[in-house]
Amino acid sequence: MAQAVQARASAQAPSRRALFLRAAFFDFLLALLVSTALVFTVSYGFESAADLRGNVLLEAGVCAAMLAVLYAGGWSKRAMVFSAATYLAASVVLMAVFSALMPSGTELFSNGAVNDVSDNYVVFAFILAAVPLVVYLLSRRTWGVAVLLLLGALACGTVQFLYREWMTDQPGIAAAMAVYVGIGALFVVQGYRQGVLKARRVKETAFLQAFLFGIAMSVLCVLAATGLFAGVISGLGFGTVNIKPFEDYYSKPIVYYEGVYDEQQIEDPDKPTNQTNDETKETDENTDASEEQESDNSSGDSDSPSAVQSIMNVLDQNDWNQQFEAISYQIPLSAKILLALVPPALIALAVWLRLRVRKRRLQKLADKPLSERTVALFDFFVDRFEKLGIERPESQTPMEFAIASNLRLAPYARNASNTNFLDLTLAYQRAVYGEGDVGEEQYARAVDYYRAFFKNAHRQTGTAKWILWRFWRI
Repeated sequence: MAQAVQARASAQAPSRRALFLRAAFFDFLLALLVSTALVFTVSYGFESAADLRGNVLLEAGVCAAMLAVLYAGGWSKRAMVFSAATYLAASVVLMAVFSALMPSGTELFSNGAVNDVSDNYVVFAFILAAVPLVVYLLSRRTWGVAVLLLLGALACGTVQFLYREWMTDQPGIAAAMAVYVGIGALFVVQGYRQGVLKARRVKETAFLQAFLFGIAMSVLCVLAATGLFAGVISGLGFGTVNIKPFEDYYSKPIVYYEGVYDEQQIEDPDKPTNQTNDETKETDENTDASEEQESDNSSGDSDSPSAVQSIMNVLDQNDWNQQFEAISYQIPLSAKILLALVPPALIALAVWLRLRVRKRRLQKLADKPLSERTVALFDFFVDRFEKLGIERPESQTPMEFAIASNLRLAPYARNASNTNFLDLTLAYQRAVYGEGDVGEEQYARAVDYYRAFFKNAHRQTGTAKWILWRFWRI
């Protein structure tokens, strides 16, 4: 009977190829969204291919082709080598194609640096080849998705700082939002995908539900974060500094002035005059002689202002100071306190959520039969022991693993009922092969083992490793 049930479950379980395709499809869509939005944003930070960088269909098509090569390598180790070689060859071909599209005479390098001009398409081609690779590699693990979020925020923020009008008045802000939503959904989908691929038995999958849930939660989080950021900024009175062009800080401003300086009329060159050229020349010579005489008379007076100082006094001091004033970001005291409290508040929130997940795991099992609860807890322990370095070989049965690892698992038996992993394995075998014959007492002992598991794992790994790594993984 047990063999018939097991055979029926194996027949209903998805094949390895079907599971791989289901797991990769929605992951691929999100990686394509993030890659296209990042290429669209990052490429605007360069002058390269000004006529092509805004073509979303072109960017999406190239990114889809490059990501398809990378995802094909996830099937096996042999396919990974083929995928890496194919991606390298495709990148070279992409560079060659865009180089051929460049106008003749365009130089790739100038003065030892990349020649970033609109006619140089190679920079744009490099972005098309590099961004999908970075997105794919970082999106394979949940911690990599977190790093990808930081890099995406840095890239979008830099372009927004340098090209503010493009980000606000054009599709730049939409591309940035697409990056954040896609990365948030990737975090959810990737976590579910890893859980399914690591499971030893898969009855059914819900990749579509995880995909939709990730998109919905990402949109809500991005909107909430945007509203919170806007509310804090407007409430504290922050404003973006209007940075003047570079030459305003290094060149004297041109001031058009008409008036009297040192009892001499300064004429406006744009106004016509009735003097002839000879009369003008005579006036200039008389003026020069008068200036020389005054200079000789005042040469011994050290208190007289110099010509530069006199000109500075004539000009508007406020305007002059404004031109050469350095940029300063004055942060109010309340904002400094708020910024100092944000990191510990985020850490405290993450710890609370982690502890909440542990409690919710038992609550979600409360409505299921005792046999399914026992199997779920056993699978949880096997997965966590693997993360702690105690792996179960594929050739071992659950009972063989429990007996072979009895000494290594002994420190985890410190609980209220002194339950050890061998007792859990016996209950697991009854649930799987004994037609669900699991009693309340056996399940209660499994719960005791679960509640003491985290404290025992903390004791075994040490405080430093537990805080930095194990607490977030177990």
